[in-house]
Amino acid sequence: LERIFPLPRPVRYALIEKYCPSQGRDSIKTDEANKDCLVRPYMGRLRYGSGGQFFSLRNFKLHASQMKDLDLATAEMCRSMAHALAVLHWHAKIDGMDIEFVLGSSPVEEQKIRTEMTLPQVMALKPQTSTYEITTHARADFKRSITSLWMIDFDDCSEISMDQQGVDKAVAAFMETNHYCPRPGTGDEFIDGLWASFSKLYISFSEKIFETIIKKPWLNHLPQYFISSVEKAAIRRQ
Repeated sequence: LERIFPLPRPVRYALIEKYCPSQGRDSIKTDEANKDCLVRPYMGRLRYGSGGQFFSLRNFKLHASQMKDLDLATAEMCRSMAHALAVLHWHAKIDGMDIEFVLGSSPVEEQKIRTEMTLPQVMALKPQTSTYEITTHARADFKRSITSLWMIDFDDCSEISMDQQGVDKAVAAFMETNHYCPRPGTGDEFIDGLWASFSKLYISFSEKIFETIIKKPWLNHLPQYFISSVEKAAIRRQ
């Protein structure tokens, strides 16, 4: 299991300066609860209004309009979300119901092999022991971190079949899940652009999975069916 670390202090302070009412900024910065800061990127929804007086960094919702205002790397987030959803649908074969995306941090070089093992040490391990944990999760630099996008909460996901019925189930899950991924038909030029990029990347990643991983290229029509079905579902909801 991997631990998602909160966003570093410079990021937290920047969010406070940008979105917290001026009269409460100092107390918010020193509030221990706000150190547990994970940002939920809502790339498919605009922010309306200026927000209330209550401000918290815990599970902070960052909407598409705010991402644009902050000039964030939305292209990279689109790419990561598209890849994650493609893997979820076609490799893991689950619908993605109620999954969530969060922006958190991890120690720099967390995945780097920092501890080498000799052959006698490996041979002394119990069967099925993970050498990955031993060699990479030691002495990480917790004072330096990088921001990463994580996909979490798979408790409500269920299996899908590799046919139209399975895709319909994945479409229903996508439409019922919070607006982390871009959405079509919002009427907002920025989100529409994100959706155009997301949908193309999703299809591209999905086709690679069918062709190179599960070796079933004849299923390449399913990702396009998913995208077109989501677009039709969005129109029906307008």
